[in-house]
Amino acid sequence: MGIAFTPMRTLIVAVLALAALAAGPGSASAAPVRHCGNYGIPEGSSGTKPVFTRDDIAGAGVYGIRTRVARCRTARRMVRRFWNGSWGDCDPGCRRGRFRCVIRQAGDEVWIMRCTAAGGRVVRFEYGA
Repeated sequence: MGIAFTPMRTLIVAVLALAALAAGPGSASAAPVRHCGNYGIPEGSSGTKPVFTRDDIAGAGVYGIRTRVARCRTARRMVRRFWNGSWGDCDPGCRRGRFRCVIRQAGDEVWIMRCTAAGGRVVRFEYGA
């Protein structure tokens, strides 16, 4: 003889099965993405030096600075050094510190830089005009 499936047991099994399906891969999801702003001269600004801002950038600059696991402070430091020319040639890819970076062109005057490091750290930004 086996286990008798009463309506109550059937309901409990169904609820547990649905809970297991709902919890599935969600518990192992990736770290959240942090939005760290833009780097350049904000629209309507009278300044001449680039700054980090959440406002839109007028002309050339760095847009959509994002990180995963890495801190915004790390991403901003990388962007500042990249934009000021401290990186040198990084096309199609390079290593900067513990990060391995790859560039790909996304448009006529837009490129995407994606840098990854151990521990799932990611820094990503777009740059151009």
